[in-house]
Amino acid sequence: MVIKFKLLSLFLLPLILCSQERTSIGSYWFGLAYEGYSDDLSDADHLVFDSNLPINQNFDVGINAHIGSLSVLEYDLLSYGASVDAKIHKKFDLGGVTADPYFGLGLGLAALESYSWAYVGSDYYYNYYTTVANTSLLVPYSVFLGSEFAFNEYFSLVPAIGLNGLLNEDVDTLFSYGMQANFFFTDSFSLGLSYSGDNESGNRFTLIGRYHL
Repeated sequence: MVIKFKLLSLFLLPLILCSQERTSIGSYWFGLAYEGYSDDLSDADHLVFDSNLPINQNFDVGINAHIGSLSVLEYDLLSYGASVDAKIHKKFDLGGVTADPYFGLGLGLAALESYSWAYVGSDYYYNYYTTVANTSLLVPYSVFLGSEFAFNEYFSLVPAIGLNGLLNEDVDTLFSYGMQANFFFTDSFSLGLSYSGDNESGNRFTLIGRYHL
């Protein structure tokens, strides 16, 4: 019984320690977000489930899932997928401000689905058609670098840069840059607003509400 209690304490200790801090990095949270994206050729709107799960004080794992729509030229596609990312970070006290620089990698699986009519037969009066789903699978990856600057227990800024691409498609890797502002209203709830751009005239806006454990 004592051994089981000690093992449980070792598992819960990082959760207890991280939950005392109002930050987006290094704390346990689950969030629901709206994400909008646009560039010269496409527009997208997604509903996103996001999370951050610290393994220890310097290593976080995030799990993300999304579903929404993507419009490319005259085509409207259903878009959905999931991804996992890992961040190594180290917090520093700068005197009144804390900095938590991080380096991360992300890998996902995404699908783009379109629908078309397919002829299935006819009789004397009618031609018959059915809808056919056409699905393309993509393997996106990301490499990113940034830092969370916490100015007090209510506000932080997270500037970041990164590279984004597809492992299974011959497309150019995108360089991205952005900024997130986080507002911590209570120990359990925060709101994040972020904007990012890339070298292909892409613009991404995200609004996320988080529940902190």
